[in-house]
Amino acid sequence: MSILSISCLSVSFGGLNVLSDVNIDVKKGEIVGIIGPNGAGKTTLMNAVCGNIPPSGGRIVLDGQVLNGLSPDQIAALGLRRTFQASQLFPGMTVLENMMTGFHLGGRTGVFGAAFRSPSMRKEEARMLEQARQALRYVRMEQYAERRGDELSFGQQRIIEIARALASEPSVILLDEPAVGLSVTRVEDLIALL
Repeated sequence: MSILSISCLSVSFGGLNVLSDVNIDVKKGEIVGIIGPNGAGKTTLMNAVCGNIPPSGGRIVLDGQVLNGLSPDQIAALGLRRTFQASQLFPGMTVLENMMTGFHLGGRTGVFGAAFRSPSMRKEEARMLEQARQALRYVRMEQYAERRGDELSFGQQRIIEIARALASEPSVILLDEPAVGLSVTRVEDLIALL
């Protein structure tokens, strides 16, 4: 059974067909690559799957749940994460703080609990902090936890973004050109990580 199924997906902008009848089935544990030249529609495909742009036709299903018509945050809450072509780390925040932003959908303590730093909020924050540290250990970047994200090299930032996507234990991760701008050594690290 497919964890992600895309059937007859089409996307049009002002009468121009950017994607036409795209079909992809991804099984759990499978790694699938989308290859094509610049302008072929790879990022458009990811944006449609993530709910950033509405498809003009077709159907997208994640683990049995139809994604068509859902907002990006609803889709993310169902277990789909993505990275972007350009770095999406928050400047001025540490790597660990950037990692913690990956848990914004997984929090269970409401605004009241957060405002008053309730015991349940502190416990939840400690759990998220440990998950973030585990993800950094997994990608061998824990030594940068207290450094500002914008002080890291481009390649290090790409690895941190992937770690942030992994930290919340999604069912599917979409990586938009994950190796762009990486050195040969970093590409080898990325391949080993994947």
